[in-house]
Order: sequence, then C-alpha cells, then structure tokens
Amino acid sequence: MARLVALDEVDPKLKQSIVSSLRVCDEATVLPQAHKSPESGALKGVVMRLDGSVDGLDPEVFNAAWFSGVSVLPFPTDKAEMLLSSDIRRKTAMEKLAAAIPSEMKDSQTQVGPELDGGEEDRDVDKWECGFDSPGCCVGLYSALQNRAPDCHLKGMNRVHKSYYLVCKAGAGIASQTFHARLSSSLKSGKTLDECLSDGGVPGARALRRVSMAAKRNRGRILKIAAETLGHHTVDTIGDNSSPSSLPYRIAIPAVDVVYNAIVPIDMPGRRVWQYTSGCVEQSLSLGALTCSNVAEGFVLFAPHDGELRYTVRNEAYNCVPFSTVRSFSNRDIVFQATQQHVKAAKSKMAAHPDHAWIHSHFAWNSKQFFEKQADIEPGALWGSHESENFIADWARELGLSKASVVRMHPEIVALAAVEPGKLRVAVKAVER
Repeated sequence: MARLVALDEVDPKLKQSIVSSLRVCDEATVLPQAHKSPESGALKGVVMRLDGSVDGLDPEVFNAAWFSGVSVLPFPTDKAEMLLSSDIRRKTAMEKLAAAIPSEMKDSQTQVGPELDGGEEDRDVDKWECGFDSPGCCVGLYSALQNRAPDCHLKGMNRVHKSYYLVCKAGAGIASQTFHARLSSSLKSGKTLDECLSDGGVPGARALRRVSMAAKRNRGRILKIAAETLGHHTVDTIGDNSSPSSLPYRIAIPAVDVVYNAIVPIDMPGRRVWQYTSGCVEQSLSLGALTCSNVAEGFVLFAPHDGELRYTVRNEAYNCVPFSTVRSFSNRDIVFQATQQHVKAAKSKMAAHPDHAWIHSHFAWNSKQFFEKQADIEPGALWGSHESENFIADWARELGLSKASVVRMHPEIVALAAVEPGKLRVAVKAVER
C-alpha cells in the first residue's frame, strides 16, 4: 500500500481512492480541503511523490489541466475607482472585457494555447490564440483591503489600504491536452515516468518544458489584453522568447504567479521521484502564494506584512498549500439545476438566480448563441458548484501561513468563461420549450 500522510483525518472514501490509484513505492500527502472531483474524477489537494523508475503508474492520477494557475497584477487605484464610479461605466467595462477575451466556451472553433511541439530553441512554429481554455477560467478587476504601512520602512504605522488587482485564472489549452494524451498513452504501454519524461521519451523532456510555461504565457497575454481593455495602458510587459520569430508576442509581468497541477523532478538518495501537486500550489514554480475560494468570494492572497505581495511558503507538506476548494456538483449537475430555475423563471417572469442583481453587476460572460434570443444562463460556478475556502483558520500554522497577511480579493469587474457549448445547447432548448 502507498504511504499516506495527512494533516487531518482523511475521509475513508478519499483514502481508498488514493491508495487504489498509487503504487506501493509512491507517497501521498493529503492537505486540508482534499477531495475527489465529481467532475473529472481527479484527486484535489493531494501532493504525490511518484517513483520514476517503476512502471505500472495509473495515468488517471493526473489531471488534464497541466500547470494551470493564477496571475496577479496590481491595478492603479484611480483608474479602478473611475471604472467603479457608476453602474453604466461598470457594466460597459464588463461587456468590453468579456468580448475582448477569446474563449473556447464561446466558439468551438477557437483553439486556445500554444502547440506542444516547438521549433528551434523551443519557439512556437505558428501563431496561437490566448484565452479561456476551460469553464473555470476568469480574468478581471478585484478589490482588497490590505493592512500595511504607507511605506515599507515605517514600523507601527500599519493601516487598511484599499487596493485593486487584475487577476487571471487560466490554463495551457491545447499544449496541456496534447501533453496529457501522450503521457497517458506512454504510461498505459508500460513505460515508467523517467522514460516518458526523458530526452528521448514520449512526451519527453522538451514537451515538459514547453507545457510548464504554456499556461503562464497564456495568462500573461490575457492580462495584457485585459489591462488595455480596462484603460491601463502602461502595464509592464516583456517579450515572449518562445513566441514565433515572425510574430513576437509581449506578455504582462505579474507580481504574483502561482502554479498548480504541476510535476517536477526531485532527486533523492539513490533514486529520482516526481512530485505532482494535484490541486495544490507548487511553490518551486510559483511567485508568491495564493488560493481560491468560490467565484463570488474571489481569491485569497498571502502577503508579507511589509506591503510586498510575494510570500514564500515553507512547510512540511513539501511547501505546498491547497488551491482547489471542494467541488459540490459536476458541471452537468449544476447546469441542470440552473436550467430548472430558468424554466421556472420563464413561467413566473422573475429572475432565475437568487442573487441576480449582484451577479450581473460584477460578472460578464460571452456564451455561444444558438438562437437569436435565448436564455442567458449563468456559468455553473455562480450557481454554487464549489464551496468556500475553509482551511486558513484551522491550518495556517501547520501550512506555514501564520506569519502571512491574508488579503482577500473580491470580484468587481470580472469576465468568466461561459457554460460549455454542449451543455448550454441542451439547457437553452429546455428553457425554450
């Protein structure tokens, strides 16, 4: 049986699922909020250390959303407060932002992210489109109350400051899908992780390098588009060295950038293991520390008390912190619930969502149009698909977060990925009937 380490009591069903997925030579560290997703069946909130020299690893332990993450960019207070100064400006900004970001949920012909295979020096062979690659993506303006001094050198003068941030959550798109398919195929054929991710393996070390940067590059381009759409034209950018030589891209430089669903090699005495952080922040690849709550509550940033944004986590759970909150319903089930409410609302001429006014004043999405006039069904995340963050109060000390300042970033003007077209078509037809 695989070695299992946990900070808290593990649900018996979750424990059985972890043990049955791993081998005797593997190890799993279960963090708070750990669960098995009813949507993908993937384990969340579990740090795995997988022996790279032994075959027989079940590819089902991996999530297809490789190296996904969240990037944060400070946003000028004066520009933010101008956008929020009236309902008309807020609504106009939201609509522009939703329209500016390409999304696979809007158009099934849209393909987000760079290709996994690159040319010389790992550069892209062709141009590619940035945008939302899954229903869980978002980008927008968030507000926060941060307790800090007016200057980092002043002691004893801390007070609450209103701050604004541009936050983007997105993945690697086609690169992660291709990487996942190739890795799964190689593992099923009897290859070891070392063989799969070596220079001559499939998908190989080069593909691992490409996919590990793909999501960051995607988020960087999205942040640049979002900042310019919201009127922030002086955002710091840098050239993307992996972009096609004929079409160089520029990406925003984030102040905080966290990565989850990552795999990194760890050299140990006598062997090599691979650390896979499923639904956990991989500190070695991240700048700062951040976790998410449900969509309506936003994100939680862990910051030093001196006013900086990058906090380095050190704990015995291999320096990882939970990222994914517990998923209550699959996308299919939550869209079904939303459809029922829209059917009732169509008959009663009332709003379908119980928090309709607030939702539509803070979020916008760009759904695929099947009819000229169709029900505007909110993304599943706004219907309670995920629970709130619930680990900080009880586990901050054990996770190395007790000395951090907890900054809760609340949504103000946010573009979300819409309902998946396949599910949306069924839902819209049901409401129309």
